[in-house]
Amino acid sequence: MGSGGLAALWTGVGLTRVDIGMADVLLSYWPVAVLFTAFAVGGVANAINIIDGFHGLASGTVIISSAALSAIAFSVGDVPLATVSLVLAAAVAGFWLVNFPWGKLFLGDGGAYFSGFALAWLSVELLGRNPGVSPWASVLLCGYPTVEVLYSVLRRRRHRRSPGQADRRHLHSLVATHVVQPRLAALQPNFCNAAVSVLMWICAVVPVLPAIFFSSRPEILVPALAMCVWGYHMFYRQLAAAAQPEVAEAAVDLRA
Repeated sequence: MGSGGLAALWTGVGLTRVDIGMADVLLSYWPVAVLFTAFAVGGVANAINIIDGFHGLASGTVIISSAALSAIAFSVGDVPLATVSLVLAAAVAGFWLVNFPWGKLFLGDGGAYFSGFALAWLSVELLGRNPGVSPWASVLLCGYPTVEVLYSVLRRRRHRRSPGQADRRHLHSLVATHVVQPRLAALQPNFCNAAVSVLMWICAVVPVLPAIFFSSRPEILVPALAMCVWGYHMFYRQLAAAAQPEVAEAAVDLRA
């Protein structure tokens, strides 16, 4: 968050609109815009760190989102921003080649937070430099990791746990234990690990498609975001229901 706030103060670029009446009035005050920018950038950076659990998952998601951001920037004539976004995608792709599928190198907190910050800040620049692009396009560009972190916070609050407390109930964790491992148990562990990322990249691709094709049309982007959230919820609910018998059995074992 400090990095996001500092970048806004240094460049004079911040999130000054979200296409919501009263919110835009508040964001017209620069101090409020700086604080909101810091919160949004920090949130996306943390979201990338949260999904960094399997070979290629976080890096693949950043590649998908930054390439999509580049496509939007190019479509509105912002060639410099499109170029920088492609450079980010290429740099992360260089790491991805070593990380996926063998896991010979890992992002760690530093790599995850940096790549998340870079993606978030380029999304802020996209809106600041191109007034015709809807803020909801930037939200969808970071759709999967953003929904994951928000869902995680709500899930932990519902169970009266700290939002910052780690657990193994993320969507990618459930996909690993209830989709990939039962079907690919014969594979080497590295390939089984990487298979989770291949499935989760679909969650990263789906939100960015409407952002690319309808970047200036909030009347399409907002329903698209709602559909993505609903799809995530239904998929998570199905996998979580499958996990309940195991949780109950573990509880019985502990009582015994």
